[in-house]
Amino acid sequence: MAGGRPKGSGGLTRQAMLKALTLRLGDDFDPVAIMAHHANELHIAADKSRKSHDREIAIAAMEKVAPYIVPKLKHMDIDISSSDGSMTPPRTIRLIAVPVDQKDAKTPQKGTQDATEGV
Repeated sequence: MAGGRPKGSGGLTRQAMLKALTLRLGDDFDPVAIMAHHANELHIAADKSRKSHDREIAIAAMEKVAPYIVPKLKHMDIDISSSDGSMTPPRTIRLIAVPVDQKDAKTPQKGTQDATEGV
């Protein structure tokens, strides 16, 4: 028998906090949208100032927002060494930008590159 709350539904404390914030700030309260807005403002300010410290702050803000908006990417190593050892040294290709949630997809996704391109 499976019990408990559904995965991702949040506990009572989380639900109570969201309810309190919604009552106080309105139904349109969206912390991710607010973070994204402020990260973009920091990015615009950094472009204007052209100071490396301002850019570092803007990048840090974007890094905090990205996991909520963009799927996580991972690398995949493919061993292309020959089985008879004729290819020396052994070769490995590292592919980057394989969406974690679409890693079993048969066709390349937007923003990824097919491993056979350019071969």
